[in-house]
Amino acid sequence: MYYIHELSKAGDGLILKTKVKRLQDFRVTEGVEYLVEKTLKPQDCFVYEVPVYLGKNGKLKKTTEVYL
Repeated sequence: MYYIHELSKAGDGLILKTKVKRLQDFRVTEGVEYLVEKTLKPQDCFVYEVPVYLGKNGKLKKTTEVYL
């Protein structure tokens, strides 16, 4: 399972995440950056990196950026 939400809403207090089985199942908005997590469990380490994906051509494309 994947948990996806928009990067622009990451700093807000309440975050609604969309749960999908496959990345292809998620409908993207063109040019919007998303954070994609594989688990909702808290991480053991202090620094928690989440990969940033970009909505392009109706699909999620992984970028080299990470969100801390």
